[in-house]
Amino acid sequence: PFAAAYSATKAYTDNLTQSLAAEYENHGVIFQSLLPGFVHTKMIWSEKPSIFAPTPETYVRSALKTIGIEERTSAHCTHRMTKHVVELFGFLFPNLTRTLYFTLFEEMREAVDFGTKPQTRNI
Repeated sequence: PFAAAYSATKAYTDNLTQSLAAEYENHGVIFQSLLPGFVHTKMIWSEKPSIFAPTPETYVRSALKTIGIEERTSAHCTHRMTKHVVELFGFLFPNLTRTLYFTLFEEMREAVDFGTKPQTRNI
């Protein structure tokens, strides 16, 4: 939510990569779709790297280990774990998951609009 073009671009890139991997699998060409979670960059509001938002260098080291092994990967162990938990939670509680996403992304969008960090609150 609130980042439709960004999300659509990520989905397009992932699907294009999967299609190319299928088309060229017999030609020795390897394609990989990298699906990261949060990485400690200026794009997120984290004051320091954490287990859930590693530094770019840490993330890249994890990603490089997956080349030629996985066609689609989150690369970093906590990103994989988070992805599975979010998918399960979304399956079990779709309406609550949607509400939580909207709340989180609305706060992030407002922070970008006003140049501030989102306020932390218990949901």
